[in-house]
Amino acid sequence: MAHFYIYANQLINLISYTNSSPNRFVRAQREQKISYIQEQIFYVEKELDRIKLEANSFENIKNQNIQYNEAHMNHNFTGKYDGSTVLRKIEELKNIKLQIAREHDLLRSKKDLLESNLRVEKNNLQRLTD
Repeated sequence: MAHFYIYANQLINLISYTNSSPNRFVRAQREQKISYIQEQIFYVEKELDRIKLEANSFENIKNQNIQYNEAHMNHNFTGKYDGSTVLRKIEELKNIKLQIAREHDLLRSKKDLLESNLRVEKNNLQRLTD
Protein backbone atom coordinates (compact mmCIF):
# COMPACT_ATOMS: atom_id res chain seq x y z
CA MET A 1 0.00 0.00 0.00
CA ALA A 2 2.88 2.42 0.79
CA HIS A 3 4.29 1.72 -2.66
CA PHE A 4 0.99 2.78 -4.21
CA TYR A 5 1.08 6.13 -2.33
CA ILE A 6 4.62 6.79 -3.50
CA TYR A 7 3.60 5.96 -7.08
CA ALA A 8 0.47 8.14 -6.80
CA ASN A 9 2.52 11.02 -5.36
CA GLN A 10 5.04 10.75 -8.22
CA LEU A 11 2.19 10.70 -10.72
CA ILE A 12 0.62 13.80 -9.14
CA ASN A 13 4.00 15.58 -9.24
CA LEU A 14 4.47 14.59 -12.88
CA ILE A 15 1.00 15.82 -13.85
CA SER A 16 1.46 19.15 -12.05
CA TYR A 17 4.90 19.59 -13.64
CA THR A 18 3.60 18.88 -17.16
CA ASN A 19 0.64 21.19 -16.57
CA SER A 20 2.93 24.08 -15.68
CA SER A 21 5.77 23.11 -18.00
CA PRO A 22 4.08 23.91 -21.32
CA ASN A 23 3.39 27.42 -20.09
CA ARG A 24 7.00 27.91 -19.04
CA PHE A 25 8.19 26.35 -22.28
CA VAL A 26 5.95 28.58 -24.41
CA ARG A 27 6.98 31.63 -22.37
CA ALA A 28 10.65 30.78 -22.87
CA GLN A 29 10.04 30.30 -26.59
CA ARG A 30 8.30 33.68 -26.82
CA GLU A 31 11.09 35.41 -24.90
CA GLN A 32 13.64 33.82 -27.19
CA LYS A 33 11.66 34.91 -30.25
CA ILE A 34 11.37 38.46 -28.88
CA SER A 35 15.11 38.54 -28.29
CA TYR A 36 15.74 37.30 -31.83
CA ILE A 37 13.41 39.94 -33.32
CA GLN A 38 15.06 42.69 -31.28
CA GLU A 39 18.44 41.53 -32.54
CA GLN A 40 17.17 41.59 -36.13
CA ILE A 41 15.82 45.12 -35.64
CA PHE A 42 19.23 46.18 -34.32
CA TYR A 43 20.97 44.80 -37.42
CA VAL A 44 18.43 46.39 -39.76
CA GLU A 45 18.93 49.75 -38.03
CA LYS A 46 22.71 49.42 -38.44
CA GLU A 47 22.23 48.64 -42.12
CA LEU A 48 19.90 51.64 -42.50
CA ASP A 49 22.54 53.88 -40.93
CA ARG A 50 25.15 52.49 -43.32
CA ILE A 51 22.91 53.15 -46.29
CA LYS A 52 22.22 56.71 -45.13
CA LEU A 53 25.96 57.35 -44.90
CA GLU A 54 26.49 55.80 -48.32
CA ALA A 55 23.69 57.91 -49.83
CA ASN A 56 25.16 61.07 -48.31
CA SER A 57 28.58 60.13 -49.66
CA PHE A 58 27.19 59.70 -53.18
CA GLU A 59 25.30 62.97 -52.88
CA ASN A 60 28.55 64.73 -51.93
CA ILE A 61 30.40 63.15 -54.85
CA LYS A 62 27.60 64.15 -57.22
CA ASN A 63 27.70 67.75 -55.96
CA GLN A 64 31.48 67.85 -56.34
CA ASN A 65 31.16 66.59 -59.92
CA ILE A 66 28.52 69.23 -60.70
CA GLN A 67 30.75 71.98 -59.27
CA TYR A 68 33.72 70.58 -61.17
CA ASN A 69 31.71 70.52 -64.39
CA GLU A 70 30.44 74.07 -63.90
CA ALA A 71 33.93 75.34 -63.13
CA HIS A 72 35.35 73.94 -66.35
CA MET A 73 32.35 74.34 -68.66
CA ASN A 74 33.35 77.78 -69.96
CA HIS A 75 37.08 77.08 -70.22
CA ASN A 76 39.07 75.36 -72.87
CA PHE A 77 39.33 72.19 -70.80
CA THR A 78 41.39 69.42 -72.39
CA GLY A 79 42.02 67.28 -69.31
CA LYS A 80 41.10 63.66 -68.71
CA TYR A 81 37.42 64.42 -68.11
CA ASP A 82 35.41 66.58 -70.46
CA GLY A 83 31.93 67.91 -69.69
CA SER A 84 30.10 64.88 -71.11
CA THR A 85 32.22 62.48 -69.03
CA VAL A 86 31.38 64.39 -65.88
CA LEU A 87 27.69 64.40 -66.78
CA ARG A 88 27.84 60.66 -67.45
CA LYS A 89 29.46 60.13 -64.04
CA ILE A 90 26.74 62.24 -62.44
CA GLU A 91 24.12 60.07 -64.16
CA GLU A 92 25.84 56.91 -62.87
CA LEU A 93 25.84 58.36 -59.36
CA LYS A 94 22.12 59.18 -59.66
CA ASN A 95 21.44 55.55 -60.61
CA ILE A 96 23.49 54.32 -57.66
CA LYS A 97 21.61 56.70 -55.38
CA LEU A 98 18.27 55.34 -56.66
CA GLN A 99 19.50 51.82 -56.00
CA ILE A 100 20.49 52.83 -52.47
CA ALA A 101 17.08 54.44 -51.93
CA ARG A 102 15.35 51.21 -53.01
CA GLU A 103 17.53 49.19 -50.64
CA HIS A 104 16.75 51.69 -47.88
CA ASP A 105 13.00 51.33 -48.49
CA LEU A 106 13.26 47.54 -48.41
CA LEU A 107 15.15 47.62 -45.14
CA ARG A 108 12.70 50.14 -43.67
CA SER A 109 9.84 47.76 -44.61
CA LYS A 110 11.71 44.85 -43.05
CA LYS A 111 12.26 46.87 -39.87
CA ASP A 112 8.55 47.80 -39.72
CA LEU A 113 7.59 44.15 -40.14
CA LEU A 114 10.06 43.07 -37.43
CA GLU A 115 8.74 45.73 -35.06
CA SER A 116 5.19 44.56 -35.74
CA ASN A 117 6.21 40.95 -35.01
CA LEU A 118 7.91 42.13 -31.83
CA ARG A 119 4.72 43.83 -30.61
CA VAL A 120 2.71 40.69 -31.35
CA GLU A 121 5.17 38.48 -29.48
CA LYS A 122 5.26 40.84 -26.51
CA ASN A 123 1.46 40.83 -26.40
CA ASN A 124 1.43 37.02 -26.56
CA LEU A 125 3.98 36.86 -23.76
CA GLN A 126 1.94 39.33 -21.68
CA ARG A 127 -1.17 37.16 -22.12
CA LEU A 128 0.80 34.12 -20.94
CA THR A 129 2.04 36.00 -17.90
CA ASP A 130 -1.43 37.29 -16.92
